[in-house]
Amino acid sequence: MTERSKSPRKTKRVPMVVIVCGAILFGFAGVLVFDRTQGLSKATTHLPERFTELYFNDNRSLPKSIETGKTYTAGFIISNQETISQVYTYQVEIIDAAGARKLEPVTVRVAHGLSSYQPFTFSAEQAGEVRLVVRLLTHNQTIHFKAYAS
Repeated sequence: MTERSKSPRKTKRVPMVVIVCGAILFGFAGVLVFDRTQGLSKATTHLPERFTELYFNDNRSLPKSIETGKTYTAGFIISNQETISQVYTYQVEIIDAAGARKLEPVTVRVAHGLSSYQPFTFSAEQAGEVRLVVRLLTHNQTIHFKAYAS
């Protein structure tokens, strides 16, 4: 017999560190496969911006001076760029020397990619500065303009 066959066979033991490292690497491989199907596609896919625009359609036509007791009409636009149809609630507030008056809240549905013109009427009760505030209650946006009543 050869020298080699005479010696007893030694079995190699795998250290625990190697087993733990292998398990960790296997776990990372699983995460990468999962991430590749979801996270990576989100990171590399262009998603459109989601926002709502609130503005006066023609700020040059807004009255700069008004007469007390006379009724005026103004309007604003809600433009939906939120990727889905949205329901908006807004409220107009008129602030003049007599105090603040809020008009009834109005709710309107605007389809994705479309705009909606919203007219409103107002008047000043007393002479002086009049401030009109439009609040988009559902999206925390505000626009306003000032006029002077005589």
